Amino acid sequence: MNGSRPPHTTFVLSRILLADDNAVSRVPAELVLREAGYAVDRVRDGRTAFEAAAMVRYGVILLELTLPYADGCDAARRIRDWEAAHGKPRVPIVAVTRSRSTLARERALAAGMDAFVLKPFRPGELLATVRLVMAAVSPSGGDEAVPAGREDLREQRLDG
Repeated sequence: MNGSRPPHTTFVLSRILLADDNAVSRVPAELVLREAGYAVDRVRDGRTAFEAAAMVRYGVILLELTLPYADGCDAARRIRDWEAAHGKPRVPIVAVTRSRSTLARERALAAGMDAFVLKPFRPGELLATVRLVMAAVSPSGGDEAVPAGREDLREQRLDG
């Protein structure tokens, strides 16, 4: 090939649904996730998040708590109800919010969410949370969720 570079290939770990109506937080989250090897579908409201979750099997769903049309908690409840009604496996759902209140965390967990990430997030924290919730539902403990050459992601953990 006369010293030319090999064609670029994309390794997709899993498809993630990112539901956030604010581009200031949505765009950096999407970039971090794509750079780590995830395919990302994005929506801007809770109603569309539910519709997407009913059509595609996502590895993780990230839901902003203050979405229009149906907030993140409403969308999570609808997703959980749909999974139960259709005998579908539980998809990990992560709440994403600026609210540091205990009430917001309790509402998210009561709605069926599995984890909580505060904005502004650190890239390592977001990736560690995604890996953590994926590992909880993966028979292999989430090892397949680390692309070749990115073993550094195995070492990332949440800060408590």
